Amino acid sequence: MKKFLLMTLMVLSVASTCFAADTKNITKEINTTENFAQTVFNITSEDDSYQKLTKNFNNNLKANFSEQKFQSLKKTLGTRCGKLTNLNFKLIQRESQGDIVLFTANTQKAGQILINLYFDKEGKILNYGIGSAK
Repeated sequence: MKKFLLMTLMVLSVASTCFAADTKNITKEINTTENFAQTVFNITSEDDSYQKLTKNFNNNLKANFSEQKFQSLKKTLGTRCGKLTNLNFKLIQRESQGDIVLFTANTQKAGQILINLYFDKEGKILNYGIGSAK
């Protein structure tokens, strides 16, 4: 009986360690998505916002998302959507090749929008999507 309890305790401790490590990754992806939204909607006015944003991109996305495209995206979102009035985490979907994180947000001009980021297994952003919730 003691061996059984000891074995059960060991299995549970290993499982809880795995879940804790996974939670850190999820929290990082949620925070990265929130920072992405705040950066592209001009909430952060730092001069180095492009560098801070792209440090979480995978190499392919970083190569295709120049600073000029970043400035154009910010301008387009400012014109079409205006400022974010709130930002709410909705879900994270676990996939075999990575995760998808979804936020909803309300904007001054466009109403409710969806912001989703696609992450690889290493936690780097593969792609993003911003669109109307209607």
